[in-house]
Amino acid sequence: MAFNNGDSKPEKSGRKKGTPNKATISIRESFKKLVENNLEQIEQDLLELKPAERIKALTELSKFCVPTLKAVDFNDNTQPSREPVKIIFEKK
Repeated sequence: MAFNNGDSKPEKSGRKKGTPNKATISIRESFKKLVENNLEQIEQDLLELKPAERIKALTELSKFCVPTLKAVDFNDNTQPSREPVKIIFEKK
């Protein structure tokens, strides 16, 4: 029976939630090996760049190995103190 647009998905079809894509895993492993086997060349290439270009290249490369942090908003829902702060200067 062919799947027609608008039909509901058959139960237990496809990958289970959280199961990694095999092709993605294979590509990541291949890329990891490529980088590991060329670390000395990459380092030499980075050293040949101007400082600003080097920082930009390192920043771009870091996206592949350092997780990107999400911005977090802070809301202080506490009630402000109604009493003024008193500062007392004493002479010693």
